[in-house]
Amino acid sequence: MELNKKNVKMLIFVIAMGILIFLGLQNMNLVFGFLGWILSVFTPMLIGLAFAFIFNVPLKFFERKIFTRKDGTSRLGKATRPISLLLSVLLVLAIIAAILLLIIPELLNSIITLVQNLPDTFINLQNWIEQLSEDHPQFKEFFMSINWNEIFNSFIGTIQDISINFVSQALNILVGTVSFVVNIFLGLIFSIYFLLKKEQLYAQFKKLTYAFIPEKKADMVVSIFKLTGETFSRSVAGSMIECTILGTITVTAMLIFGFPYAMMIGVIVAVMALIPMFGVTIGIIIGAFLILTVNPTQAVWFVVMMIIIQQIEGNLIYPRVAGSVMGLPALWVMTSIIVGGKVFGFVGMLVIVPIVSVIYTILRRVVHVRLRKRKIPKNKIK
Repeated sequence: MELNKKNVKMLIFVIAMGILIFLGLQNMNLVFGFLGWILSVFTPMLIGLAFAFIFNVPLKFFERKIFTRKDGTSRLGKATRPISLLLSVLLVLAIIAAILLLIIPELLNSIITLVQNLPDTFINLQNWIEQLSEDHPQFKEFFMSINWNEIFNSFIGTIQDISINFVSQALNILVGTVSFVVNIFLGLIFSIYFLLKKEQLYAQFKKLTYAFIPEKKADMVVSIFKLTGETFSRSVAGSMIECTILGTITVTAMLIFGFPYAMMIGVIVAVMALIPMFGVTIGIIIGAFLILTVNPTQAVWFVVMMIIIQQIEGNLIYPRVAGSVMGLPALWVMTSIIVGGKVFGFVGMLVIVPIVSVIYTILRRVVHVRLRKRKIPKNKIK
């Protein structure tokens, strides 16, 4: 390799990156600690961006459908954006408040009832299993091999340990709750400012990009930025519509068949459906457990009903509502959710799929361009 000025710079860069990677691998605790600190600093802004994507869905509806005439002129002039944003924020906060009012009181009552009736519930469950064994002898040997008293005592011990740990960690929980509320408030304010000036901010971003980066590379950066925004917007809009439809179907079916906790479980299923692939399953497990405390037989039928609803939703509703919004193969969706949940928790499970979808789309475009430039025959890559 000829050691010209360009190659020397590249060699120095490669060596420097190699040293940094080596030092990072030798000090993983420091690296993760630093990344955690960076994440905590930018948490309000990340929350604000999440709010912005959510508020932007009704914001565009109000601006384009409600406050815009057929000839394209605005009904409210310069006040269109502030009023549309105010209505969007109030709408989202009202939905969140309604969800909390539906879930929290009924969930607290369910927990209190569960704790009070736990011994009776366990006895009823055991009697139900014994009756099932008598009606279906093929299950009898399996159920008889289970030590129900040991399971019950273990369950009680776990509940007691959780209660003791909860009390001992009450101060940490309080501090974490206050920090969470502060981050939510700051994120809300950030999202409002962001949406009020989103066109201006986008124009400033493009000016900075074209001012400091060569034009071809700047075109690519702007294209990636635009693709990211569009992907997240489609993801949020599709998820909100899908969750609303799924929650409505669940509540309606539960009311028709007389299942308990219909409203609460319907809301839980709808909220959990925000998590791709695994969310609805988590909601079904929670719902089945709540119904199990009332009637074990109904809990089984609830699971059967939800499996049917899942099939209808997955095969008929979701393709029509959201289509192939992410354009991401199922294997990569599952891998993304597992990794995102492991590294960043619940929030990671929500945002990782759109992020990976953007990376996948960009990589696919780059691969296609490079294959065309290298004139690789199609029969070699099929």
